[in-house]
Amino acid sequence: MTPKLLLNFRYVKKLILERDGEVNYCAKSAGNHEIYKTTKTGGNECSKITGPAEENDIFKYFLQGDGDTVTKVTTFNSETKVSYVYKCNIGAETVASSGIGSAISCSQNPVKGCSSNLSHSICCSGLKGEDCIVESLVSGCSTTTEEGKMGKTSDGVYFICFGSTRVDLPTGTAKETIAYYTTKYNRFHNRYGIIFLSLKKNSVSLAPDSDIEVGYYVNPNADKLKNALIYCKTANTLDECQIMDGIDGAYFTTVTGSPYDIIKCDKNNGCKYHKLDQVTCG
Repeated sequence: MTPKLLLNFRYVKKLILERDGEVNYCAKSAGNHEIYKTTKTGGNECSKITGPAEENDIFKYFLQGDGDTVTKVTTFNSETKVSYVYKCNIGAETVASSGIGSAISCSQNPVKGCSSNLSHSICCSGLKGEDCIVESLVSGCSTTTEEGKMGKTSDGVYFICFGSTRVDLPTGTAKETIAYYTTKYNRFHNRYGIIFLSLKKNSVSLAPDSDIEVGYYVNPNADKLKNALIYCKTANTLDECQIMDGIDGAYFTTVTGSPYDIIKCDKNNGCKYHKLDQVTCG
């Protein structure tokens, strides 16, 4: 890995969000190292964050080295190390026809969860001193695939695996909330039990409690009807959600905002989401 950016600051504490000018990674002072908003780019003090012009949710990866060194990670392989990730929005082209713009805003804190840089998944806890998990994207899911593993199909569809069950990530700017249950600690999501995830086009993160709706969720990590459903009786409250078995031949309503209409359960296939056909009577 060849670092392209070297900054002299010990660690990143916060990012001040403003939308005029550019967002740079800077060593503000010897005693107060942080990412901050500025238009100053002289010397080694500040370096621009760039990316595809006018694109949102672009991930930027950084490695905390020995002493005061921090490098921007731009190439990935089996030995690549990443310490933290920021998500940025990129402005208009800075040079005509280059397709490259400068960041106009970035996340206030390092990203917690998994993102992809086209060939690898990068999963970060957000804890200081704990490196992210960098692994190649899988091409498909099988019974031996680790739960929570990210992958990508040959035609560019990102997904997350729960054994042999594949859950595709949404496309464009869409967002989807899913829930799954595990009795084992998941190293990608740093939790066990009932876990809610927020899915976007190329990222998987822990969903906030505010995304939890009343109703039933399909547990993609289930073995047929056993622990096939997660029911939440109170919105925005993880403690009010419980795991339950599916019932052969039963139908359940989905939560508000779900792209599906119903959940159908049977002993052979477990519980699955379904859309209803539109019919006209008369």
